[in-house]
Amino acid sequence: MKDIKYRYALNEQGIVVSIDKLSKETSKDQKYYCLECKEPLIPRLGEKRAWHFAHMNNGTHCCYETYLHKLAKHLIKKKFEESSTFKIKFHGWCKCDKHDTCPLYDDNYCKERNPIYFDLKEYYNTCHEEEKIGNYISDLLLGQSEMPKREPILIEIHVTHKSTEEKKKSGYKIIELTIKSEDDLEYFLNTPTIEDDIQQESKRSANFYGFKTSKTTKCFKENLPQIIISNNKTEIKFVGCYKAFEKPDNDDTKITFIGRLEKSDIEKYGYIVTRKKGYDIKTCALCKYYSDGICRLYKKFSTSKYPEHHIARICKYYRDKIEEIEKLEKTFKESDPHTGEINGYKYYMLKRTSQI
Repeated sequence: MKDIKYRYALNEQGIVVSIDKLSKETSKDQKYYCLECKEPLIPRLGEKRAWHFAHMNNGTHCCYETYLHKLAKHLIKKKFEESSTFKIKFHGWCKCDKHDTCPLYDDNYCKERNPIYFDLKEYYNTCHEEEKIGNYISDLLLGQSEMPKREPILIEIHVTHKSTEEKKKSGYKIIELTIKSEDDLEYFLNTPTIEDDIQQESKRSANFYGFKTSKTTKCFKENLPQIIISNNKTEIKFVGCYKAFEKPDNDDTKITFIGRLEKSDIEKYGYIVTRKKGYDIKTCALCKYYSDGICRLYKKFSTSKYPEHHIARICKYYRDKIEEIEKLEKTFKESDPHTGEINGYKYYMLKRTSQI
């Protein structure tokens, strides 16, 4: 049925009928008219093409977009009034409840998409067409007759013109349905839930404006990379966000990063942070003789082939991998003595004492 237009018409009683509900016998009992131009339509019930209505004058005086807009308002209104449910789904953001105070908070890692569901029939029982609200005329306006003060919802049909920016920012709850064909309309009529499409895989998704789309919850980040540096070794852990701010034991210093980091990156970034703050911390990950997990001096000088990286601190053969260190140092940004970022990853540094 792709690209077939005018599948609906008005019968003599002014009722909108679908071509699919007709038969060659019953179609002769009625006359049919266009929803838009009101001119006579002829049912085409042939064998080769999909069934449709055709204008007697080839639709010269009819605007298909206007027909589609009127049809969409009528059928979506009918669906709302006759269905036991009218479900919607859109996606909002869930933020950490410490997002205003946490020095590690980052929009890239500390908030997640979460689906929000509503059955509008639980909150609204009326649907009016071309209803005025404030300075606007809504295509469809959902209300609650028993609670007239309940904030209404506007359903806007986007055929040729989207809702204006002013309207979208008006504070009203708006569901905008993009409908470019009768296929699109029938999709919305037949789908059990009208929803947005955050992956933008479908052109038939809905847009939601003015709905509350964010909430807060206890931090859900359980695997923050953390490097713990002491006098004799370097240790890497993955901790929950709430543990990231606990004071380190003994004379340790701990640096917690936010982001999806590999172990080698954590060591490198920890090295740059401490070095920039005046400490001479070494790690095999930034030694010129270390690559692909192997110390290339192990045959010549009997060093460990697969060394623990903190061995670099006492290794007499350690030499800086200068180019990489300089590259990382250029990305270092310091906010205060405890916080900053390197290579775009935020860090939080806690010291037990002033020495490492």
